[in-house]
Amino acid sequence: MRNSDMNFFMNQDLESKFEDVEISGISKFKYPQGHEEAGKTIPWILKPITTSALDELREQNTSVRKLSDGKKDKVVDEKRMTYEMMIETIQYPNFKDAMWLESAKLVDPVDLLKKVLDKPGDFGRISKECCSVNGIGVSEEELVSEAKNS
Repeated sequence: MRNSDMNFFMNQDLESKFEDVEISGISKFKYPQGHEEAGKTIPWILKPITTSALDELREQNTSVRKLSDGKKDKVVDEKRMTYEMMIETIQYPNFKDAMWLESAKLVDPVDLLKKVLDKPGDFGRISKECCSVNGIGVSEEELVSEAKNS
């Protein structure tokens, strides 16, 4: 018989407490000469976003278009939403840093992300890492394995 005791869910802290995840950065950013790790790729720090934050991104990237029959249809710009999800997930480097944007002569963090991840392989890997950290596109087997290892 299954346990239906709701006490397991009571008095639990429901606030999300996500851990930072360090991943290998991309080869265009290496520690400079004189640094103790000179020549090594600078790692990036990722942190999962909440479901509410993802919902906000979806809403911000949804537009309404008028169909030929006069009806309206909502369209999500999935590509832009993915870029913004990545920017929110990547804690370091900070793609919203005003000085970095200015030095790159850009205003939009999405443009900076695309400029930095201009190699398709880099974009694919970092995108996959961001999705994985957020549990997006992760297979059930991977989730079970992760749960067993934690």
